[in-house]
Amino acid sequence: MSRATDCLMDTGYLQETSTAHTARTIPGRWVSGLVRIIDLWQERHRQRRELLDLAEDPDLLRDVGLSRYDVLQEGGKPFWRE
Repeated sequence: MSRATDCLMDTGYLQETSTAHTARTIPGRWVSGLVRIIDLWQERHRQRRELLDLAEDPDLLRDVGLSRYDVLQEGGKPFWRE
């Protein structure tokens, strides 16, 4: 299975059942779960870009209590990683 499918299974969006009615709703749940994952990834990407902008201002870093190293580490992560 793909990582996205595993994530959907973990969140309960893909569940195997034996009834025909529920079987018809699985594609809708799968799409809904995929949309949620994409929204999450977009939000992480936006937040990490903003963090990287902070790295250039030592006064802001001091205000929020973060080191430049920590900001660069977190901001450099790919969007699909927590």
